[in-house]
Amino acid sequence: MRTSKLSVPVFRCSSVKWGCAALVALCGALLARATTVEPPTFEALVNSSDYIIRAKTKSVSAEKKTTDHGVKIVTHVELEILEVVGGAPPAQLTLQLLGGRVGDDEMIVEGMPRFHAGDEDILFVSGNGRTICPLYGMMHGRYSVRTDASTGRKYVTRANGSPLHDTAQIASPMAEAAATEPAQWQAAVATALGPTDFIRQIRSSIKPDARLNRAK
Repeated sequence: MRTSKLSVPVFRCSSVKWGCAALVALCGALLARATTVEPPTFEALVNSSDYIIRAKTKSVSAEKKTTDHGVKIVTHVELEILEVVGGAPPAQLTLQLLGGRVGDDEMIVEGMPRFHAGDEDILFVSGNGRTICPLYGMMHGRYSVRTDASTGRKYVTRANGSPLHDTAQIASPMAEAAATEPAQWQAAVATALGPTDFIRQIRSSIKPDARLNRAK
């Protein structure tokens, strides 16, 4: 079975007093069972998510939290929901991710999606506030909506920036996007799925017993 490997989490701390050892111990425990992210099938991605949305990032902030395991940094991503694709998300939605930067202190969890204000994405949300990453399959649960500068057409990419042409790609390991010639890149963008087409395929793949159809 093909899998996408995540490296051991990386942490950078400016002060030993702040507790790097505690961070390592905390995240070693949290990620012991999550250092391998298996790419989900499109069907699993759709039907195992709590809800699916098209959203724009309004703001990103981070804070330090003290837990029984030590100090950790948590990033909060405030979203503006543009379209509910499936399920019933809360009207006001803020995603919570492990890791981030507070001042000179940074905690990095490799493979964790990074958001910036203004980003537009189609997100498969699962376990927000209960897991280290609120997206199903971690990076496999985020699909960016971008605009082709030459045509103005919107298209969908995977988290590594590669254009999404077919939902079968979702089950493939996510490598770093390879550099391509401008003409090849433009051709790839031109044939990528648009957000409307991708959303239509998502909705047509929702099963009656899907997680997002269950009462919360």
